[in-house]
Amino acid sequence: MSRLLSTARTARACHASVRAFASSARAANASNSDSLDLSDTSKLSPKQVLDIGFRRMREVSNYKKSDAELQPLLKAARDLGIPESNIREIYDKTVIGTPRNANVSSDTGFVAGSRAEQLYLLDHVKRKESPDTAHLPFQYDDIPSLGHLQLRDHRVLREYNRVAAYELPQLAQFATPYRKRTDKQVVKLRYTTYLGEPHPAESKVVASFKTSDLKDLTDAQRHKLRLLAGTRYDHEEDVIKISGNAFPEAAQNVNYIGDIIRNLLKESQDGKDTFADIPLRTSHVEARKRRNKSLYPQHTFPEAWKRPQDAPRPKEDVMTKLVEEYVKTPAL
Repeated sequence: MSRLLSTARTARACHASVRAFASSARAANASNSDSLDLSDTSKLSPKQVLDIGFRRMREVSNYKKSDAELQPLLKAARDLGIPESNIREIYDKTVIGTPRNANVSSDTGFVAGSRAEQLYLLDHVKRKESPDTAHLPFQYDDIPSLGHLQLRDHRVLREYNRVAAYELPQLAQFATPYRKRTDKQVVKLRYTTYLGEPHPAESKVVASFKTSDLKDLTDAQRHKLRLLAGTRYDHEEDVIKISGNAFPEAAQNVNYIGDIIRNLLKESQDGKDTFADIPLRTSHVEARKRRNKSLYPQHTFPEAWKRPQDAPRPKEDVMTKLVEEYVKTPAL
């Protein structure tokens, strides 16, 4: 009986100790949660605000990143003279709800969300900022700005020298011998290329040829071809010029111009109507010459009007005279 009573007393004592431990744990948790409150930061130092703010991210279970949680940290950073961008970067990199026994981060080498990682990130951000050395005197440990500019020009020249020495000789295998145009190749195509940038004018192609080079045409057919070309024919140079930019690609415009030239040749060779009684129109060429004429005509000065004897004489220069007399003096 006494043994049963002692067992019951022991059990009651164990239950009492468990209840006491649970109450003390609840009190500790309550005090800990109260210590992580940032609703009133007037009694806390800026360092305490930063420490509590990052501890809340790690220890509070329902913590969510927001602007309201970040503002006290930014205010404390301003009081400590830390740039706000540094605190924002650390705030974004800190992991929420990371326990103390978490794995080590591969980026920083510390436990994610720990105080050590916070200090490491803060120091890393500070070291990324270049210090302001504009007010410091020159210590003769570097060349001045003009020297760096000369080094930059020297590096550019060396780069082009390397290109000329190693890359340009490799282009020799793509060289082809020049082949003079044959009598049948009368059409010239002109392309426009803007180096290093796309441009809508790159699709434009201009084709030109002389009517006298078309040996298969008779004089009547050649006259009809010039009439059909209209304002695209220049009688002074005997050139028909046709341009095309209706399509987005240059090859398409070449085919389009080729179809036009073939149709012109086909119509000029049609003997139903030779247009022999119609004269050639040249007013468009004269109008273009008038448009391009300079407003100030360049007339040559008449030789009869020239009077070199009335030209202004140069001023007397004592030093020039002394030098001339010294040159004329014979050597001893």
